[in-house]
Amino acid sequence: MRLRFNSRINPRFAWFFFQSVMFQAQVTREKRGMGNMTNIFPPEVERMLVVTCKTSQQDALVREITAELDRRTNALASIESKRAEITKLIDNAIRAS
Repeated sequence: MRLRFNSRINPRFAWFFFQSVMFQAQVTREKRGMGNMTNIFPPEVERMLVVTCKTSQQDALVREITAELDRRTNALASIESKRAEITKLIDNAIRAS
């Protein structure tokens, strides 16, 4: 299903909101069917609650969330780099003995 937003909703804000606990709980409540072939029909989507605020506030939230996600990505990359360095040191110590 394609959703179209008017100019009052920042698409990235909507994307973050659709991943939120609040929206996912609504999706879970409205699912129909079993297994992998569940359905949500357009009238049900129309009734779902969507948080809206001023576009300036949406833009600020998007910037904050994006910055936090970037910090997390950088931290995870740093951890992985240190893990690889430790593994290399251990491998070298094992080969040396």
